[in-house]
Amino acid sequence: MTATFDLDADQVMIRDQAHEVLAEYSTLSRLCALLENKEGFDTALWNGTAELGWPGAVVAEAFGGHDIGWTTVCMLAEEIGRVCGAIPHSSTAVVADYLGTLASGHPDREYLADIAAGKVIATIGICEKGTNLLPAQPSVRFDGTRLYGTKAAVAFGAVASHALIYVRSSPGSVGLVLADLNDPSVMRQPHPALDDSRGYADLIFDGTPARLCENGRQNSAGWLLDRAAIAYACEQLGGAQACLDIACDYARTRTAFGQSIGRFQAIKHALADVYAAIEIARGNVYHALSPDGLANLPVAAATARLASTHAYELAAKTAIQVHGGIGVTWEGGLHHHYRRSRVLALELGSPIGWRNQLIDHLAGAAA
Repeated sequence: MTATFDLDADQVMIRDQAHEVLAEYSTLSRLCALLENKEGFDTALWNGTAELGWPGAVVAEAFGGHDIGWTTVCMLAEEIGRVCGAIPHSSTAVVADYLGTLASGHPDREYLADIAAGKVIATIGICEKGTNLLPAQPSVRFDGTRLYGTKAAVAFGAVASHALIYVRSSPGSVGLVLADLNDPSVMRQPHPALDDSRGYADLIFDGTPARLCENGRQNSAGWLLDRAAIAYACEQLGGAQACLDIACDYARTRTAFGQSIGRFQAIKHALADVYAAIEIARGNVYHALSPDGLANLPVAAATARLASTHAYELAAKTAIQVHGGIGVTWEGGLHHHYRRSRVLALELGSPIGWRNQLIDHLAGAAA
């Protein structure tokens, strides 16, 4: 994120360090190789960020974390989005953030130390097909001690060690459980996707031991989903800005009819539209990270999610169009951002679902 968000000196240092680390690991050749990797996971990058303490950014110091704040987590997510990093930074941070809100005696808080050390790779399985972000009848059933059912297309489900799963626990009752995906009762089935660098898998539970993770918040699953939406919006924002930067650089150097193509109105207007969409998204993301946004989390999360989804998809498509024929080649590299923009648009529920959430809350506030 830029200095206009008033980053402190430590955050600026962390951001600059992230630039260097991600530039080293997330090269075009590595990204292409990940698309052919069944796991869809950049192990080297994950280990590198773990050494720097990124997984423990929101973990309390008592558990070996750094406790440097949610804004820093989102700042790192934006940097990861710029390079299409294939690591579950956002989902692991969201799970750590949620576990940190559990009562002090809850057994699942023990995982915080392993998350901070990078030993736990965490993901979330909440949304399902349909326009409701939180279905009334989740596909996974919890009988009080064990899980049964299938959670489809979970990002990084192929490599994660733990997953926070949205379940139905009794007639008319839903909740969250933390599942150990290394338990013998769990089967992982690879789930092909447009972007196979995110390790999608169907998680099939057949008597998997688990316990409810309730933090005392009303609609804690909704709170978790909204926090995740903000982190993912930062990844989308970073990807959108990268696409705009790449497209502008190309428009300045590519010439046609004796001048750079950036001087043609069609190119100028297209890039100006992308710039406007990104700045709208940036404003919504920054608001969602502010105290005012966090005080009205469902609305702030929905606006950040919708604006960033639109900005990233528009930026990825426009960057390809500005490049012309080379934009659609494997060597051009822009397909990574296009793939990522498409899967992130659906990974936490469809835009229709987020639009419905925004409308419902605005209508409720106006009533």
